[in-house]
Amino acid sequence: MSIPRTRGSARLRGRSARRHVRFREAVPVWRDRRDLRRLFRRAAHAVATERKAEMTVLLRRLSEDRVPLSEVVPGPGARDGAVVFVDGTQLLLVTRRGSSAMKRLTEGDRGSGTPMWLVRAQPSFASCWFRLWFASVGCAKPAEMLAKVGPLPQ
Repeated sequence: MSIPRTRGSARLRGRSARRHVRFREAVPVWRDRRDLRRLFRRAAHAVATERKAEMTVLLRRLSEDRVPLSEVVPGPGARDGAVVFVDGTQLLLVTRRGSSAMKRLTEGDRGSGTPMWLVRAQPSFASCWFRLWFASVGCAKPAEMLAKVGPLPQ
C-alpha cells in the first residue's frame, strides 16, 4: 500500500496542529511561569556547579600525577580541540576567539617529540573556564591557555 507524501503546509493546517507549544500557552498563569523559570535557573546553576567541580577534580588529578598527553586533535573550529591523555582521559578544550593557544599546543605536541603534560589548572570565575599550563621537558616556560573544559561528546 502506498501512502502519498504531503508537504509541510498540507500536513500542518490550522493553529492546533502546529508542533511548537509556547511556554505562555503551556503555563498560562504569570506567577507559575515565574516560579518555573526560577526552578529552571536553579537547576541549570546546580548542573554547571557540579560539572565545574568534576572538571576541577579531574584536572587536579591529571596535573598532580603528571599524566602525559597522548595526542591533541584539532576540532572543527580554530578555537577548539580534543586533548587525549595517556591514561585514556579525553577532554574538549574551547579557547576564546582570537587565541592561538590551541594552535601552539597542537604544534608543541607534534613538533618537539618530548612528552607534554598538564602542570597546573586554576579554575576561573566564569562557568567551566580554566587557566591551564602545559609543559614539556625541553621547554623553559610552560604554555598557558584559558579554555572552557568539558568532557568529549561521544
